[in-house]
Amino acid sequence: MQAKTRTLSVVMPCFNHGAFVSQAIESVLSQSRLPDEFIILDDASTDDSAAVIEAYARRHALIRFERQGVNRGAVKTLTTLMERAKGDIVYAGGADDFVLPGLFETGMGMLEAHPQAGVFSALSLVVDRDGHAEGLLPGGVPAMRPAWIPPDEVKRRLCLYGGWFMGNTALYPREYFLREGGYLPALGAFVDGFMYHVLALRHGACFVPQPLAAWRRLETGYSSATAASQEKMSAILRESERLMREAPEYAGLFPARYVDDWLKRQQYWMEAPALRRQAAGGLSAMGYALAWLRLQGRCFTWPATPLMARWALRHAACLLSPPRLGSGAGRPGAA
Repeated sequence: MQAKTRTLSVVMPCFNHGAFVSQAIESVLSQSRLPDEFIILDDASTDDSAAVIEAYARRHALIRFERQGVNRGAVKTLTTLMERAKGDIVYAGGADDFVLPGLFETGMGMLEAHPQAGVFSALSLVVDRDGHAEGLLPGGVPAMRPAWIPPDEVKRRLCLYGGWFMGNTALYPREYFLREGGYLPALGAFVDGFMYHVLALRHGACFVPQPLAAWRRLETGYSSATAASQEKMSAILRESERLMREAPEYAGLFPARYVDDWLKRQQYWMEAPALRRQAAGGLSAMGYALAWLRLQGRCFTWPATPLMARWALRHAACLLSPPRLGSGAGRPGAA
């Protein structure tokens, strides 16, 4: 008996991303495997986001556009979208980012081939404000070819390569997400990253070592704005560590060694921007190099550091042969 084809919901929160949401929408509509539903929820934007999205919704019956009269924030808006989604598999995309050709076809194909999997993900590009590629977003590379990684192997590879779950490439079963209780608001910008870890550790993961989405580097973006606040990041790290180490619902799920290394790497991402600002403010080249080496020594341990060579190889290949960005790329704000 042939297995039932799984359905795909794409959900997209938007707040004041009128300059970029066209590119995000176009990239979804140009996928070789279209979603079965596409819900966009505007979180009381004060720019022209709603007008841009409405124009698309009038032209494309696939798009369901909704507005919130009061700004509720990224996590609450995402939670509302997940409650309204009906698909077997969900993809949550940012209105300031965009997907690359083949993401949905590749991800759905792997999740249908491995129906027990908790999450699919791939590598991600970093792009500037205008959508120009700057290389790969740093992260682990657990396999050098498309792979199904069972739960026990997820644990082992997390300890070897670090976390590899790029949220802008992640597709996952809505049933598993709901079973885990959904997003945990106290985790702020890490709500999705934590969930991908849990889904992979419980059910296994599918991974493709090629860039299938692009993350736009914006200081005003939710993740960047959170990372810029030492107070917010410290609170998120404390709560994340508590859940990983002590929460009974995750008992034995996160390897202790991985939690140690993960916390060190988060510390690196908190301290690195301040170090770069010091260099820009006149810190000598020698002083910067020594401070950077000390930071690396505190935050990266064997074997995670040398095995990041996998990421470096993929990054170099990406710079030498940039992936095709697809329809709408380079045209932010186009209606």
